[in-house]
Amino acid sequence: MANIATTATLPSTQPDPYATVATLAAEHGMQIEEWDTSTLDASLRNAFFAMYVQTRDERFIVVPTGQDPAHRLAAVRALLAHPGVAE
Repeated sequence: MANIATTATLPSTQPDPYATVATLAAEHGMQIEEWDTSTLDASLRNAFFAMYVQTRDERFIVVPTGQDPAHRLAAVRALLAHPGVAE
């Protein structure tokens, strides 16, 4: 009998970092909004990690499009730890 190797695709045990950030924001009544920062001056573009924006009816955490997931999670956590943001 021939030895047939099969490759099974197992579900990833690692959580999706982008989903984690969205869930974290949602738990605080916020949405994640991505902004294209390519038109910003390089000094601003390289220093922009996240920003809190509140309108009359909604609250957002704005992050750069394509941001590294680890940097995004750290930036969102830092904003949520700031007094007045996560209330």
